[in-house]
Amino acid sequence: MHCTRELKTRPMTKYIRSIGWGKGSYHTAIGIRLDEIDRMDASAAEKGLIYPLVSTVEMTKPRINRFWAAQPFRLNLKGYQGNCKWCWKKSLRKHFTLITENPDQYDFPERMEKLYAKVNPEGDYCDRVFFRSNKSTKDIRRLAAGGGFTPASDDAVVYDDQLGLDLDSSYGCSDSCEIEY
Repeated sequence: MHCTRELKTRPMTKYIRSIGWGKGSYHTAIGIRLDEIDRMDASAAEKGLIYPLVSTVEMTKPRINRFWAAQPFRLNLKGYQGNCKWCWKKSLRKHFTLITENPDQYDFPERMEKLYAKVNPEGDYCDRVFFRSNKSTKDIRRLAAGGGFTPASDDAVVYDDQLGLDLDSSYGCSDSCEIEY
C-alpha cells in the first residue's frame, strides 16, 4: 500500500543501500503478529522477509495489550482511532465517530478536496475525494451529523444502524496496515 511503501519500505531500503548493503544481503523484519498470519506474504523467502513476531516471539494482540498495560504511560488511543487519521481503509463508522468526536481533525482533507478536486492525470475530471465509496469530507460530515449510526467502540460489536450504508468494511485496516513490496 502507498503509505507503507512511501513511509516505511522505501526509506528503509534507501538507507540500507546508502550504507553499502546490496539487494539480497539482508532480511527485512515485518511486524505482523501470530494472530495476523493471514497477512504474511506468500513469497516472503524470495523477498527476504522474515516475521519474528510469528516465528520467534509468537506475539498476539492480547500479549501486546498486556505489555502496554504494564507500562508507566499510555497513548490513550481508542482502537478505532489508529495511527492514520483519514486512512481510506478505515470504515465509514470509524470516520463518522472520529468526525463527531473531533470535527477539526477533518479540516485538512476537506481543504485538499476543495483545492485539488480537479487534479486528474486520467482526464475523467470527476472530483477527487479522500474516502471510500466516493465520499468527500463534506459527505462524511453530513452523514455523521445526521446520526442514525452507533459510534465505533473498542469492542467487536454487530451494530444495528438506520443509514442503509455499509459502515463497517475496512479493506484491511482493522488493526494495522498491509505490507507491500
